[in-house]
Amino acid sequence: MDTEMTSVKKILGGISCFLLLLVACNKDPDITPDDDDPSGGEIVVPEDDPYYFFSDEDIESIRKNAAVSWGTEMVASYEKTIRQRLKYSLSVPDSEGGYGHYYYCPDCNVELTFAFASPHSHVCPQCGRSYSGGVYDMAWISEVHNKNLDYLTACMYLYIINGDKEYAASIAFMLDDYASHWSGWEEHSVSGNPNTAGRMFAQSLDEAKWFCDAAMAYKTVKTTIPESVRNKIEANLFLPAAAMLKERKQTTNWQTWHNAAIASIGVATGNKDLVNDAIETPVYGFKAILASNLYSDGWWSEGSVSYHFYALQAMLKTAEAVRCMEINLYGDDLKRMFETPLNSVYSDLSMVTHNDGWTGASLTSYARYYNLAYLRYGRPQNFASVLARCWNKAGRKGAENLLNPDDIPYTGSSSQKSCAFNDMGFAILHKNQWSVVMKYGPHGGSHGHPDKLSITLHDGQKEILPDFGSPAYSVPSFQGWYKNTLSHNTVTVDGKNQAETTGELIDFNESSIKAKVSGAYNGVEMSRNVSLSATQMTDEFIVTGNTSHTYDYALLLTEMPSFSSQGTTASLGYDGPYSYIEDVRRIDYASGLSMTVGEKTVSFTVDGGTVEGVYVGKSLGYPYQNAPTSTCWPVIIRVNGDRTKISAVWRLD
Repeated sequence: MDTEMTSVKKILGGISCFLLLLVACNKDPDITPDDDDPSGGEIVVPEDDPYYFFSDEDIESIRKNAAVSWGTEMVASYEKTIRQRLKYSLSVPDSEGGYGHYYYCPDCNVELTFAFASPHSHVCPQCGRSYSGGVYDMAWISEVHNKNLDYLTACMYLYIINGDKEYAASIAFMLDDYASHWSGWEEHSVSGNPNTAGRMFAQSLDEAKWFCDAAMAYKTVKTTIPESVRNKIEANLFLPAAAMLKERKQTTNWQTWHNAAIASIGVATGNKDLVNDAIETPVYGFKAILASNLYSDGWWSEGSVSYHFYALQAMLKTAEAVRCMEINLYGDDLKRMFETPLNSVYSDLSMVTHNDGWTGASLTSYARYYNLAYLRYGRPQNFASVLARCWNKAGRKGAENLLNPDDIPYTGSSSQKSCAFNDMGFAILHKNQWSVVMKYGPHGGSHGHPDKLSITLHDGQKEILPDFGSPAYSVPSFQGWYKNTLSHNTVTVDGKNQAETTGELIDFNESSIKAKVSGAYNGVEMSRNVSLSATQMTDEFIVTGNTSHTYDYALLLTEMPSFSSQGTTASLGYDGPYSYIEDVRRIDYASGLSMTVGEKTVSFTVDGGTVEGVYVGKSLGYPYQNAPTSTCWPVIIRVNGDRTKISAVWRLD
């Protein structure tokens, strides 16, 4: 490892010398290629420069934490990032980047294996197929940009920690190269909409994310960069990017990132107007976007835990950037965005993945941001408790931990209380380690799923009845399976998806949820009532139509169910998402039918209508990004008629 780092130091030193030579060749009157370092190994902020991303207190905390056990692991990770990146050319790609969601195998749903040495061959780690050309090569370029940002970030933190000027020179060297390329890339959009176009990437959202951290890295080392190079980076990269992003007007999570990038560039370049635009612009500024998208119950309006924290992350970028200007964006609304999710977690700190969003949402994966909430809101106990629980379960991960100087002891977890979120439109019941969630609220815009009255069941370690979230948006199963009513634990009518609609909570208490929906299907009323005790969950689903329909009551299980009869091979009779269910068997329904799921027994009763049969098969489960998609086992009770009540009693003890 010491030999590797010595080699890295030599390369970084070469970059530093090259940068000085570049300046000398450009005849910058203020810089000569000597070894003088005005910073003396310290981070210097001129007295007349009020802009910064890291205060003196932040820098002190970063250096302190870098010396403790978990901090040394982060330092080692940054060093590894730099070593790995320096194995390949640091030159910026000549062509535009594409859309990251295309860098997935369409058959296996997993992310393709990225290799710097393979710009035209992208291999699926599961099936071994190689993809090349078109969207795959462009997505590879996007991955290069992301790897370069990781490199810039690693150099920034190591510069803060040990003051080595080679890290600062490396940041300047790469950003100088980006400044030479950015204006030459064409604006392009994966959707064809110029209002979403980027240059480095195929959408302005990704461009904005990149510039947030790139601006922070630049500003952190700005005083070490020769003036001519600074002028080039700002004039040819940061300021044109800010101008482009100001033209991109969105009203959802995209705009939170546009604003974050504009504010970050404003701080990095000392441009107060950009900061003001990012915060105060009517309709589109930070304040307006937060006000128009935040429900009164504290959830982001797109109906997804993933997009809640995605938007929150962007708003934190803005809030952190403008602290140096004595602008405090840590208000009550932002605080509620931290507080509300704490009431929605399962007992193992994982969270239900409603609507679009990567599988595996967990409070531990978002804990890094609670460091900022803990510090900026004056170290309240609820945020301290979150951090302690998450650190105890998963350790301290994420750069935001470096800013927090406190070591918060873990004193055990408290029991979860049942809670209903009427604006977001779901409720959660807790009893011992068990949790049940029912969703009934607004669709969620373009990221919504047609899944009113769907439920999930969690046993304290995993979901038994899951919500899968979504895979990459480019793979066929995203629209073909995951974004359909059938792939959720609810009722599908006549083989069709529910319409975009909003249901209504009828009753809620500590042990039961009752909700209804009228607009999912024309002329059909649906209601569901679930209750949870220490020993059982009961589920009652009533469907009433103004004429005869086919009702498919679906339960998608993460464990293979067992019935007393094996049944016979059958067909479900519909296309679309039904085609994703394989090995279908039909079991005759009789009063008192039951199945076993692991050690749990589930008994079914159907009242009203004619039961065509109980269909059992297997299909796609959790669409993991970097692992094979899991299997789920759908159980579908099909009833024909105008009205039916399907009841299930789960024995949990």
